Amino acid sequence: MSVSMSQEETTEYLAKMAENDEEAVQIPSGMYDLPGSVSVEAGKNTGTFYMSVNLSSLASQSASLMGDDGWKKLVLAVKISNPTEYELSDVYTSIVVIIDLNSAHWDNASGLPEGAVRTLFPL
Repeated sequence: MSVSMSQEETTEYLAKMAENDEEAVQIPSGMYDLPGSVSVEAGKNTGTFYMSVNLSSLASQSASLMGDDGWKKLVLAVKISNPTEYELSDVYTSIVVIIDLNSAHWDNASGLPEGAVRTLFPL
């Protein structure tokens, strides 16, 4: 199955966030990597893939990521399509990824050098 960014769903989600007075911005093209496809093993109904985001490059655009009350949320909708062996359900074929740089999670995120995200995106 193909994995890709969904511009339509990203735009829709950003509009919903704006209606709720949440400051958000789409993760810019070139700042994230998605695999081109994902495989699902025979007899299973799920598969796993990873999306990476280049926070260092995003930090260089920090002026556009600042909102009135801190960092804007980063948003990207990702979808799967074009199955090769099975039909896809009408639901659960996309997900919206939201990165909240204001979250306390980043202060002690495992797998990252201590304070790495806070160095790039200080509160």
